[in-house]
Amino acid sequence: MADILEKNLDELKEVTDWVAAEFKYLNEFKEKLTALKVTSDPKKEKTLVRELGRSFRYAARSERKLHRHFNRLLKGINELKKILPLSQRSLLERLETSMDIAAKKILRESSFFVGQIKGEIKDLEVQIALLRKNPRNKKAIANLAHLLSDLTKRNQELLKWLASLSTSLERTRQFLEQLNKATQLAA
Repeated sequence: MADILEKNLDELKEVTDWVAAEFKYLNEFKEKLTALKVTSDPKKEKTLVRELGRSFRYAARSERKLHRHFNRLLKGINELKKILPLSQRSLLERLETSMDIAAKKILRESSFFVGQIKGEIKDLEVQIALLRKNPRNKKAIANLAHLLSDLTKRNQELLKWLASLSTSLERTRQFLEQLNKATQLAA
């Protein structure tokens, strides 16, 4: 049991590190969005959109690695649940459920392949290109404002889910460390 606990604690540390990385890149994303809202220089807009895409790609890369380690953690937790007493198993299942809900929400929003943010960034690039061609295009201006607002809301929601996952990971870490100490004392 001690080796399973150690493996789970190692994977938990990896997941926590990748949550921190994704959080960092999403904060950069938020800063670029804010800068894009206030700029009126077309060259600066193009640069900011490129940087926005870069921040999102890094966040998506962190998300992929986070989910890879998270899936390994879930496998380890399932191994651990097989050997735990019922009272501890039910607590571990609740922790697993809270982590899983947050992780799935993060995947749905920020995934580079299926996430909704990527499509909105592409739409943003199109609207800015339309504005470059015709700066007085009222429809493009309205669409741009709507997209920026929508991206800001999605980013804020994603940051909340990352905070939730981080909290669940911390609770799980505390639980696993208590189990580890108990098994070391029993040995």
